[in-house]
Amino acid sequence: MVSMMSFVHPFFVGVTEIAWNSKSGKMGVSIKVFTDDIQEAIYKSEKVKFQSLVKSESNKLALNKYVKKHFALKIQDKNGKFNVVDCTMLGWELEEEATWIYLEHAGSKITKNAKQITVSNELLFENIPSQIHIVHCNRNESRKSEQLSHSKPMVTFVW
Repeated sequence: MVSMMSFVHPFFVGVTEIAWNSKSGKMGVSIKVFTDDIQEAIYKSEKVKFQSLVKSESNKLALNKYVKKHFALKIQDKNGKFNVVDCTMLGWELEEEATWIYLEHAGSKITKNAKQITVSNELLFENIPSQIHIVHCNRNESRKSEQLSHSKPMVTFVW
């Protein structure tokens, strides 16, 4: 159900965690956003009432479509070309007033050998201009972080 709860919380912060294993090339992505905000964004974007509590195929499709429009990982190959990393939506879960969204990339030759990754996260920006996302990228034992905003929706981490 789309609600007006977005007026209740005074700040709009999302957290994105990326776990990148260089040996396998596998990537796990967890994105945390306020539930009422993601419900409203999906309704406005997809014209679907995303129900966070209902684990249905229609909810998964609506969430996946919205995330694919507003979130991307790109890896630079040895020729300098950036390639979109195809992620599979594993699902989502609720944690108090937040929704965690889980994605995974099974690993590929490009993600094994890459030295940098670009993260683009524009989730909720179309509805909430003050939305920010804290992005943490963990590659093996190294952790890098950056804050994204409407005016700076992407970051490149280099190893």
